[in-house]
Amino acid sequence: MKEFSIGIAPYIICKKTKKIKILMIQSSKKSEYGFIKGKKDNDETDKETAIRETEEEVYFEINDKNYLEKSFFQKNKKKDIKIYLININNINNLKKRLKKNKIKIKNREVYQCKLLNLNKKQKIMKNQEKIWSSIIIEMNNNIKSYEVLF
Repeated sequence: MKEFSIGIAPYIICKKTKKIKILMIQSSKKSEYGFIKGKKDNDETDKETAIRETEEEVYFEINDKNYLEKSFFQKNKKKDIKIYLININNINNLKKRLKKNKIKIKNREVYQCKLLNLNKKQKIMKNQEKIWSSIIIEMNNNIKSYEVLF
């Protein structure tokens, strides 16, 4: 059976520069970055999976499923992926931690996480490049609708 992963693309838009940045993770085995994602448990909705994976992989809580915005879907040979956008401006003290680059994560799945500039060339995992490209197009074309500024 084909694998299906569900995840999240937490983003900020910098107030001064209007640059869009997305929080991505890097496993210790790879040099590329990928989305926060994982497999769906039996009783979960897609949004519940995205929220649980965020808590497990980068240790921050999303208290309301309604924060999750538009989703993007990508079919691959071995695995299909669905990623939700979420604005992370108002999540606890995450904003301050990100500004100071103080999110250090070392667990069995994640080596580090980093805010990546959406409009710079990035090393993205090959099986996630289509979603990354779709997010770039969507956010650049509709920046006003995503602009709760950081």
